[in-house]
Amino acid sequence: MNYSGKRQIPPYVIASVIVAVFSVLTIYPISLLQFIEAKTYDWRFQLRGARAIGGEVAIVAIDEKAIAEKGRWPWDRETTAALVKAVSSLSPKVIAIDIIFSEPDKNGAMQVIGEVREGVNEEGYSKRLLLMEKKIDSDTFLAETLAGAGNVVLPLVFLVPRHWEGMTEGVEPSYIRAAQFPFTKPSMFFEPYTASQVLPPLKGLAGSSAALGSIYTVYDIDGTIRWEPLGVKFKDGFYPAFGLEAARLYLGVPKDKEALYAGDGVALGERFIPTDGSGKALINYAGPAGTFPVYSAADILSGKVGAEKLKDKVVVIGTTAIGAYDVHVTPYANMPEVEKQASVIECVIRNNFIERYESQWLMVIGFILFSGMVLASALQRVKALGGAALSAGLFVAYLYAAYALFVYKGYWIDFITPSLAIFFLYSSITGYRHMTEERKVKEIKGIFSSYVTEKVVDELVRNPEMARLGGARKDVTILFSDIKGFTGISETREPEEVVSLLNEYLKTMTEVVFRWDGTLDKFIGDGVMVFWGAPTEQENHAELAVRCAIDMISSLKRLRSKWMWEGKVPLDIGIGINTGEVIVGNMGAEGKKMDYTVIGDPVNLASRAETLTRAYNAHIIITEFTYRRTKEMFNQQIGHIAVSELDKVKVKGREEPVTIYGVEPVD
Repeated sequence: MNYSGKRQIPPYVIASVIVAVFSVLTIYPISLLQFIEAKTYDWRFQLRGARAIGGEVAIVAIDEKAIAEKGRWPWDRETTAALVKAVSSLSPKVIAIDIIFSEPDKNGAMQVIGEVREGVNEEGYSKRLLLMEKKIDSDTFLAETLAGAGNVVLPLVFLVPRHWEGMTEGVEPSYIRAAQFPFTKPSMFFEPYTASQVLPPLKGLAGSSAALGSIYTVYDIDGTIRWEPLGVKFKDGFYPAFGLEAARLYLGVPKDKEALYAGDGVALGERFIPTDGSGKALINYAGPAGTFPVYSAADILSGKVGAEKLKDKVVVIGTTAIGAYDVHVTPYANMPEVEKQASVIECVIRNNFIERYESQWLMVIGFILFSGMVLASALQRVKALGGAALSAGLFVAYLYAAYALFVYKGYWIDFITPSLAIFFLYSSITGYRHMTEERKVKEIKGIFSSYVTEKVVDELVRNPEMARLGGARKDVTILFSDIKGFTGISETREPEEVVSLLNEYLKTMTEVVFRWDGTLDKFIGDGVMVFWGAPTEQENHAELAVRCAIDMISSLKRLRSKWMWEGKVPLDIGIGINTGEVIVGNMGAEGKKMDYTVIGDPVNLASRAETLTRAYNAHIIITEFTYRRTKEMFNQQIGHIAVSELDKVKVKGREEPVTIYGVEPVD
């Protein structure tokens, strides 16, 4: 349907552009989109709430109660050793101590003995002082306790330059190298977190532990901890995460069965844990702080906790007292480091990290493409409210799918780019459609407001497909009317009087035409051309034309009485009507002058019928083609309309003569 010379953009083009843009943004998201997407990830956790835990992990907290009973933090090594010994007595499978032991304990008695020993020259006395110093060495005591437990994991603190700018290259102590992944498969696409320095436990403590693991933490752009690096590169080796080592000991996987597949994941025996290209995995937090069972270190030391609480579990020891721990922002809320480590350990044991494969792009882009196809097709056909409902349905369906995949499958798929794609698809296509329809409305009103009644214009606006401006064949009825003897009148009267008379006549005739829903084609001097059956469908168009003609004659009679009373010339008219198939459409010079009109032989025949009104002294002449359509009307109007067959006339272009009828209203 061509309303104007302006080229319209198909909705599929708009949809294609939007789909392409958001597909690219899915693969290469800008920082703002990444930030918002990360927040939707947090909302998924919050909507899900705490998940069920398996009972493999428990926490021993150095909380306010423990500090109140045992003194301010940090504790001396004797107290820490006592805690480890107390926990070990309850038969846990693994003890993961999330406390840094990178510096020797400050023992006052040792310092005094050392100073005395350095000032003594007598060899035997000096040896006895040295022996005494060793006996009260709290670090040695803690090391012996760790060795006695045989299942302790200690942390390695790695400092990564991207968060510690300007850091100089540190030394790798030889005694921590055994903690490295024994096997690493390299990859050219692997971009590991590379440390420049390490703060290891004291050599004696490291040697007494069962494993060492990195506690390096990755913060997202908003400061939230969502990922756990399962491996950190330092020098020529890769060091596993603290939680990974605790879980490995719990699962009974030997060190030589542990491997890092760069950019793919980590293998623990037969278990494989996927990671992203930098070796990190999404933490499937069990819930907010307090989700795992927590026991106060004070209760452990006092023997109030029974063995059944910690037996065969991974026990994570760490600080939870306010001011004594690093505050971690997580998708749920702030929580201590020890709570985060508990979630990581359980994720490794159960292999239930949240997965975010790069292949999820295909799923997301596929949905964006599907939405584009559906909305581009549907929004052309449905109204704005229906389009909004469809768009909302797609949004809700995707929202549920994204949430269900997160909760039941542990997948994180992008939510923001598909949602924005739906929004922009709906708003852009609907907005463009609204603008083009507004333009169509203006064009329809501009074209038809001078031809038809406001009622017909409104109908065309509601159903623009009815206005076939490009040209179409239609069955219509055409009416021509002309003033008899107008040339003589115009020659004998003043021009101002002629124009005034003509304007009053044409105004009255136009009102009659519109009253009978006719399409006013044009004024031809003192003549009027009208048709019915276009642009809107009118099944009774022949009847409407005849009734309009009768009304025109009746209205003219009233005008003639008025003109005679005013001393003006009483005009008289002849009307010719014919029915037939014509070509109807907007015709003329495009962009210059266009008229909505009808052309064809039936038009010429209607004009010929009007001309014959003078020869047969009739006001209205209709052809046999119109008479056939109105015969029933005439039968019902006996006494009000007089119809008579006038003649059979030969018409140019037709072999058979055409029967004409005279129609007169009876007062």
